[in-house]
Formats: sequence, structure tokens, C-alpha cells
Amino acid sequence: MCKLREAKFLEQQMGQLPEARLKPSPAFNHVMRDLFGPYSVRGEVQKRTSGKAYGVIFTDLVMRAVHIEAVFGYDTESFLMALSRFVSVRGWPEIIYSDPGSQLIGAERELTETWKSIDRQSLHKSGTENGLTWIFGPADSPWYQGAVESLVKSAKRAIHFAINNQRLSVQEFMTVCSEATNLLNERPIGTLPGADSELNILTPNSLLLGRATAKNLGGWQPNGNNPGKRYHVVQIVTDEFWKKWTELYAPALVIRRKWNTANRNLRPGDVVIIADRNTLRGD
Repeated sequence: MCKLREAKFLEQQMGQLPEARLKPSPAFNHVMRDLFGPYSVRGEVQKRTSGKAYGVIFTDLVMRAVHIEAVFGYDTESFLMALSRFVSVRGWPEIIYSDPGSQLIGAERELTETWKSIDRQSLHKSGTENGLTWIFGPADSPWYQGAVESLVKSAKRAIHFAINNQRLSVQEFMTVCSEATNLLNERPIGTLPGADSELNILTPNSLLLGRATAKNLGGWQPNGNNPGKRYHVVQIVTDEFWKKWTELYAPALVIRRKWNTANRNLRPGDVVIIADRNTLRGD
């Protein structure tokens, strides 16, 4: 019984980050996706009827920008329409990383059933036609989705504070998802200490909008309508972002905050205790 009570989960040294997270690239070129929810929404015509809505979150692996789409159906077509809306705004990514659906945020039964009903062949086919590669991670390995799991937690917290237990309409829920997207894109990913520095905060909006927040401060537009000058301003903003990204954010990626010790891997014949969340308490 002491061994059961004091048992520790096996750990292994943290692996290296993929190249996609350490190499500057266009916005939303390497994307990780996840699904969260459900939320209760009311009908547009019959106000007393209720339906379920989910949030589909896409995050850029390099600049850590976020895009959230709302879906209202269980079928593959609903998810593909959400993907179509995403790529119409952000463009088709090169690679999308996704979990296989067996473990989702909170292990909600409905989310698991929803993802199982989605036809992966349709996703692969739709992506291949537009230069997209869809990579599914292994089952029961949430750390493969760590880049998006933490953002799902932040998105759910923001939506919870916005709606609490209210039953929103479809348009209201879509608006909340868009506002949560902007809120997450205004979060700092790198800070530069010192009040006298030129740039004290670096956010995903710094690249998407050319400024740290959605608020338009004005005064940055070039005089005249010369396209060459406007293009030059865009290039300066982009170069400045990646310069600060390299100085402020990239060094923090190589630090191993946990799993620093290398241990022996399991071998055939080892006796282990499997921690299965589906078992009854005490088993």
C-alpha cells in the first residue's frame, strides 16, 4: 500500500523544440489546433430552444498569435467551414498539428465524441489541395499539444469571465470568440525591462497590426499615398518585430523549466502501475 500511495509518475528528460518554433516564418505558417467547449447558445428564431457551440482555436507556433472560430455542429462539414473561415483571413498554413481526439481539454465526453465523428480523410484531402500538411500527434500525449493547451486555458477563462453562465445567441457567441482572440493577441510574449527603452512590450499584435494593442494611436501612417513608402513602413515594422522576437522571446524557449533529468526508458518485463483516469476511485 505504501508503494501505491507514494508512487510517482515516470518522467523523462524534455526533448528539443521543433524547428518550427525557433525559426521566424510568416504569420500562421505553422499552426497548432484544438477544440474546447461546449457552450450553450439560444436559437435565433425560437429563443427558448438551446444548442451547443464549440470554439476552435488556432495558434501560430512562432509568434504565438491566436485565432478562434466558433462552430455549431458535430459533423466534418462544420469543422471544415471553420477551417475555411480561418484560412480566408489568415491564409493557408504549411503545417497544422493536432491531437487525435482521444484526449481533449477537460476530457469532456461530448468533445471526444465530436472529434471522433470528424472524417480525417476529408481534412487531409482539403489540406493537400491547398498545400497544407495535417499532422496528428500520438494518443494520450497532451504534451505534444502544449503550445495550444495553455492558450485554451486562457481562452476559456476569458470567455467564462465574459459570459459566466449566460445563454448567448449565435452572433453574441461569435463576437465573444473574436474579442477573446484579440485579448490573447494583446498578451505580452516578451518584455524588455527599463522604462527608457524604445519597446517595452512585444505582443502577437505587434506583427499582425503593427502595434501592441488593437487601439489605434494614430500618427504612424506615412505622409502621402506613395505605395513605396507604405511598403517600406510595413517592412520596417516586420523587421523590428523579428528583431525584438529574437532578443526578447526566443531565448526563453530554450530554457528547460522541468523534466531536466534523463531516466531509463521502460523495457519489456518491467512491472508498472498504470494511472488510468477511467478507473474507479481506489482501483
